[in-house]
Amino acid sequence: MTHENKEQLTKWLRAATEVRGTLVRSIRFPDQTILREGAENEFSAKALELAWRVVSDTFHVLNAQRFPPDRLSWIYDRAVLHCVRRADGAMLGVFSARKASEVDGEGLNRLLNEFLGLALANSLES
Repeated sequence: MTHENKEQLTKWLRAATEVRGTLVRSIRFPDQTILREGAENEFSAKALELAWRVVSDTFHVLNAQRFPPDRLSWIYDRAVLHCVRRADGAMLGVFSARKASEVDGEGLNRLLNEFLGLALANSLES
C-alpha cells in the first residue's frame, strides 16, 4: 500500500459520517500501523492493538483454510467489534454498543461497505 493510499484512507476515516451506537472506528494498515477515531478513554491503545492482532490472525487463518470471510464480528462483554478487510490488506474495525437497539445497523453496514468499495488513487499497488 502506498503512502498516498494510506493518506486517502486516513482522510476517509476522519471524514466518515458518525454512526449511532459506534464507539471506536479504527483502520489497521498492511504495515501494522493503526489509526483510530473516537472513545480514547474507553479503549487503550494496547487493547486496540491486541484486538487488531487477533483480527489479522483470524483473517489469515481462515483465508489459508480456503474459507475467506467477508466480515468478522466479536461479541465482548459491553461491545461488538465489526471488521472487514480490503484486498490491499487494510482493515476497518468498528466497536459498537452490544445492544443492537442502540446501534444504527444500516449505517454501520454502509460504513463497512463504503470502506471496502473505496477506490484508491494507486490501487494497483498493495
